[in-house]
Amino acid sequence: MRHADEMHTQRMRWARVAVVLGCLLLLLCFGTATETSISVREAGRSYACADVIDPGDLVSGTPAGPPSTAAVRTPAERRLGVRLSEACAPLEQRAQLLTWSGLALGGLLVLAGWSALRDEEGSEPVRELQPSH
Repeated sequence: MRHADEMHTQRMRWARVAVVLGCLLLLLCFGTATETSISVREAGRSYACADVIDPGDLVSGTPAGPPSTAAVRTPAERRLGVRLSEACAPLEQRAQLLTWSGLALGGLLVLAGWSALRDEEGSEPVRELQPSH
């Protein structure tokens, strides 16, 4: 009887930990993706790359992404724009992969923990009936 109570308590504890860790991971990944900017250095200057989570996806009316390189006028500026695009692409892809993987993992942790809590919510540990004499 006591073993069943301990197992029930342990399962509930792990479910709560999963929910809390999942929420923290979601907040961490989302906050990092929206507040951290990726940049590259070219010819001694720093240039911003695209955001991991585009502000235009979060708030309507917000301009999306970095300024277009189509407005660049001189051939040297066009070449610089191409080099910056090539330099930013792997950094952006890595940041997006890490961010979305972390968000997915956090969501799965919350879902698994919440499901375990809901399953255990209505069930009590099984108690053996003792015959009375």
